[in-house]
Amino acid sequence: MRSILHATTPAGTTHVLADGCKQQGSETRTNMEQLSVLMQTTRSHKNHTTSRNRWMQRFFTEDVSPDNYPIVELQRRAVWISIALILQAFNEIPHNWYIPYLNPFGSLIPLVLIAGSFIAMAMAFRPAIKNQQALQDRPRRWQRVVLVLTLILTIAGVSLFTLSTVMCFLPPVFSNDGTSLDTNAAQLLLEGRNPYTDSNMLDLARHFSIQPNWTTPLQRGQFANKVDYPTMVDFQSVLDTDLKAGRAPEFESKVSYPALSFLTLVPFVFFHDMNVLPFYLLSYLLLMGLAVKIARP
Repeated sequence: MRSILHATTPAGTTHVLADGCKQQGSETRTNMEQLSVLMQTTRSHKNHTTSRNRWMQRFFTEDVSPDNYPIVELQRRAVWISIALILQAFNEIPHNWYIPYLNPFGSLIPLVLIAGSFIAMAMAFRPAIKNQQALQDRPRRWQRVVLVLTLILTIAGVSLFTLSTVMCFLPPVFSNDGTSLDTNAAQLLLEGRNPYTDSNMLDLARHFSIQPNWTTPLQRGQFANKVDYPTMVDFQSVLDTDLKAGRAPEFESKVSYPALSFLTLVPFVFFHDMNVLPFYLLSYLLLMGLAVKIARP
């Protein structure tokens, strides 16, 4: 066959055919290599997507059939509740970190955060419309962002829970006058006195280790003409003056929380244990347990 080809075709034509075959073979190998690289890239991307979806499946169900609608609806509510918790957590950032730099609009940030949290709670309890098309798009990108922020917030919450558990075995710290006023009211009751008439901030300052800024200032006395919130120096100066004078009109001294709410603290005071943190911690755990039981489908 080779001799016939050489005999019937010019030599130049033979070289052209050979070069064409080589070029075609080279292009075929190149195409196969490109296809192999493309398949590997697609497989890698698919594996990455599968891993990400597998991680999301732990929090969002893929079954969006009508029979599984209660689970999907529960997840929708959980996302909105998470948004409310995230906004309230942002509001716990000390306001003096940013308000001085954003005046006069800095004071609006807490309002926006709290209002946003209420809106999110309203969205959580709002009845949803069964929209199958909307269910097929779950989870959306913003829901993934909420999930990541919630996990970060959970880590912070676990840290605070651990700290609170440790503080249950330490001397009490009354970081707000709500707890100190209630504890003092329970003590007054055990002494046979009226907590609603005999409560006094000066007694709290003498009996409990409280900082001056852990109180509620009133626009009375030395704070009567003060428009801005008192500084730590103002608190300390006025409290020292009141301790010498024997009266403190500048600070809230009355028990103004729900009627008889201090009765829950009477057992602690009776046993001379002023650390009431275990009671509040157990109350939170009880509420969490009830919430999980009620929300379980």
